[in-house]
Amino acid sequence: MLEKLNQPYILLFVSMFLCAVGRAMSNLYSKRYAANRADGVFYTFVIGIVAVPVILVFLIGDGFQGISLFTLVWSVFFGLFTFLNVFLNTRALSVGPLALTSIIISGSGIIPALYGVIFLGEQITVWQIIGIILMLVSVFFSVDKEPEKRKADLRWLLLTILCFILNGLVGVCQKVHRASPYAAEINEYLLLTFFFVVLFTGLYLLILKKKGIVKTVRLFGNAPKEEAEAAKTPEEQPVKKSLFRRVFVILLIGGLANALINIFNLYLSGAFDAALFFPVMNGGSVLTTLLLSFIIFREKFTGRRALSLVIGVIALLFFFDIIPMALRAIGVAV
Repeated sequence: MLEKLNQPYILLFVSMFLCAVGRAMSNLYSKRYAANRADGVFYTFVIGIVAVPVILVFLIGDGFQGISLFTLVWSVFFGLFTFLNVFLNTRALSVGPLALTSIIISGSGIIPALYGVIFLGEQITVWQIIGIILMLVSVFFSVDKEPEKRKADLRWLLLTILCFILNGLVGVCQKVHRASPYAAEINEYLLLTFFFVVLFTGLYLLILKKKGIVKTVRLFGNAPKEEAEAAKTPEEQPVKKSLFRRVFVILLIGGLANALINIFNLYLSGAFDAALFFPVMNGGSVLTTLLLSFIIFREKFTGRRALSLVIGVIALLFFFDIIPMALRAIGVAV
């Protein structure tokens, strides 16, 4: 379906926007409704289930292409890396500073980019290197400097490094499959991947429950106190239903966005060189998240964030060779 559309640049920006939507839903759920460490994993479990019918639509549209052993094996890795990334990212954020964690992990696109250069013979230009550096600077300025309650320590550093590697390996899984002779099995690959994500997260939740660490997953554990208390009483069932509807909408939007992001990104990882796609996607999604926070959530437009947007746009101009072309057009030798 996406091959017939043949609009990779449009899909790239759509995917950036969907990534911002997915992050917004995840942050909203984590800050307002997640009450314990199982809730974050539960979020991944549910959006994995929601993603399945979306992928099936694409599979039916393209037709069943078969499932090779190559696709099956790499879908296990893809699902495992995705699950471990979510799990360890939650742990890293629980013990360390949010800003620094986010900045470090956002640079993980360099791993699939290097894979493309070293193993696939893809080329990376000086302009793209400049774009990567500028995108990292943009991500740095996207986070306002605020006092962090959690301090960086060795435990946090190890968790963050693991998240950096796992996030990069997720990109490698996308690139490996799209560069293989089995690239036509794109929908089957994603369907199996989400099956394993649901399997791994479901098993983890069962282990927590069996150990008694978490007795149940509370869908609105951190809701406003008056609402949460009211939801516990039989006479206030409308409040409980209202809370459940809000959480359901968040999970539904998050699941749909996550499914489309993975479908689009898997396609785009084959349409672009890794050195271009992954840094642009990682950094560009930060920019779209900033824009969404300003426009939809009315967050404060600080000087640092404004600078982040400007630098990010300049980075994209370098990535897509627009600045070099403009320089050549006015007679500057580049």
